[in-house]
Amino acid sequence: MSYISTQEKYSHLKRLMELAQSDESFNMAELSFVVWLAKKLDISDKELQRISQEQINHAAPLMETDRLNFFHDCLKLIFIDGEVNEDEIDHCTDIGASIQLDRSRLEKVLKTVEQQAPNMMTSEELKKLYYEF
Repeated sequence: MSYISTQEKYSHLKRLMELAQSDESFNMAELSFVVWLAKKLDISDKELQRISQEQINHAAPLMETDRLNFFHDCLKLIFIDGEVNEDEIDHCTDIGASIQLDRSRLEKVLKTVEQQAPNMMTSEELKKLYYEF
């Protein structure tokens, strides 16, 4: 992964929190994933608490590879609890489009991912699939 700014990290975590709540249930598996990812991104618990409570200006990474990694995190989040609904799929697609990924490719990727569930593809497999479309 290339350099990701603090604002991009905050934005990503905020989007994941919003995605987790899109089915009106932010469960323990989703919360654990967000906390784990925050630690991986060197975001403290205090910063994560602030992110959850404040309005965050969204920012997308410059590199498409990083944007695909962020989208992969979104996929992992919606599949983590074993229950995926249409609102989560739509929200995930919207997030991908908002970080400048091609919506039609994302929709094709999501259809493939749904068929493979519960087996989540790796980030590298996602990138390969995205570029195939």
